[in-house]
Amino acid sequence: MLLSNSGDDIMQHRGKSSPRCHNIRIFSPYSGIVLVLSCLLALATSSPAETAAVIERDEPPGDYMQNLTSVVLDTTSLPPSPPAFANDRRRREQGTTRRPTRKPTRKPTRKPSSKPTTTTACNLYVKSKAWLQPRFCARIHTTELSDPRGLHIGINDEILLVERGKSRVVRLEDDGTKVVPVVLMPNLSHGIELRGGYLYASTPTTVYRWQYRTGQANLATSQSAREVIVGMDRYANGELGAPDGHTTRTLAFDAVGKWLYVSIGSEGNVDRDSHRARIRRFNIAEWNSARPLEFNSGEVFADGLRNEVGMAFDSFGDLWGVENGADNLYRDDLGGDVHNENPAEELNRFRMARKGQHWGYPYCWSEYCIPVANGGSGKKGAGTVWAWPSFMNATLTDAWCRTKTNKSVMSMPSHSAPLGITFYNWKDMSQVEGCSGGFPRSMDKYAFIAFHGSWNRDPPTGYKVVFVPFNSAGNPTAQPIDLFRHDGTTASWPVPIRPVDVQFDKCGRLFVTEDGTGSVIKITYRGSYADNYVPINTGVADGPSCSA
Repeated sequence: MLLSNSGDDIMQHRGKSSPRCHNIRIFSPYSGIVLVLSCLLALATSSPAETAAVIERDEPPGDYMQNLTSVVLDTTSLPPSPPAFANDRRRREQGTTRRPTRKPTRKPTRKPSSKPTTTTACNLYVKSKAWLQPRFCARIHTTELSDPRGLHIGINDEILLVERGKSRVVRLEDDGTKVVPVVLMPNLSHGIELRGGYLYASTPTTVYRWQYRTGQANLATSQSAREVIVGMDRYANGELGAPDGHTTRTLAFDAVGKWLYVSIGSEGNVDRDSHRARIRRFNIAEWNSARPLEFNSGEVFADGLRNEVGMAFDSFGDLWGVENGADNLYRDDLGGDVHNENPAEELNRFRMARKGQHWGYPYCWSEYCIPVANGGSGKKGAGTVWAWPSFMNATLTDAWCRTKTNKSVMSMPSHSAPLGITFYNWKDMSQVEGCSGGFPRSMDKYAFIAFHGSWNRDPPTGYKVVFVPFNSAGNPTAQPIDLFRHDGTTASWPVPIRPVDVQFDKCGRLFVTEDGTGSVIKITYRGSYADNYVPINTGVADGPSCSA
């Protein structure tokens, strides 16, 4: 089964007799950086070994390739890229194409068209290859966005996202080739939701909403926005002036649209308390335009969460979150400097019946790996809860942390920075026109997580999308498994792809925002909806060795 490459710049493969591969080249926002998608013809029945063999043989194209608008010289020597952890968000002009040193000896077999074409399923190629689970395909859906962050896909498949670099909400149309401004509002940072005919978005201080109907554009500026929640920059004593630190303010509605959940991250690495490290919820029916809701008045739904950026409800009505742990951890009795592998990033489940409980931060942390080689005499294994050294005293001990706080459901590699989570709820869409590429039924209820990537770990970790298998009862059954990552010796990409948020459309195809190159990536499956897919578990190639 072949998937559409619409929205990409298709380049015709010249000088090769084999029909195996086409090449797609996408220009990144960085000058001279070129994203190349290696498109492979692959049957749905291909074995993993066959798929891997095709990817490894990815032969270079001929002397030249025909772009939709210009002829470019193929080269495997790309200019150096910024490091994946760079903070430079300046958008650079598109790199120019290079003319061939000789003219084509024959005309193209068909006239180039500006319209998307259907060719092959394709894998992302970014100087060195992308790795995907066999029978999956990734392509650039939209590029040249300015810092895309929170993502929302509506029931009618409208794709809305926060473009933080331009402080606006946009809608993606025409298979990603058209970016339509919806809302322009200063300081929009991350959070986005759509519920009950209203579009919600957040800044570090405020949650706003606008009336919204499908397809609307250029809705509003700050003059027509309505403040829903204010005062997210207050200290615990109510005083204003604490807008620093983590600024994402993720939003999530429950299934019936009654409660709006808002996460707020810590002001610093290790705060004095958890006032700025929790999830609050608000009964949206209590809001009125004359009197916005004060953030401090919201119900504390879950406390002690350092930075729970990603939040999503599963099909059972439980809220899940992914937590970003602290940095610079040093404890003499555990081997001294153990920050490289600790604390763990956490996968947390927040049951409605356990609202208001504490999850540890800033007093406690979860182990991911304390190697014996570090001299860690008290190593207990991943998920073990410990006291943060600066808080330890006669009362606040490791034992206190293990009895007074909640343990996470799963410990994930430290510093991988999980920013987005979503659940796959399978539906048979095989007979729906235009719905090819949905994920298989065997992945029903799985969690999919975007790892933004580390800045203070050696070697780097993250920079990928993973999935966590769940059983029919809604419980995880295995550690995260890679779905999409850089296929190189390090986790970071030569062109700095950094996944942020993940969402499925109604057809079961996964969309990923990433703010390293300013793109949206679309991941599809090349088999049948009914497949009993068995993934390859490659392990954590860039993770630690805890056995020595």
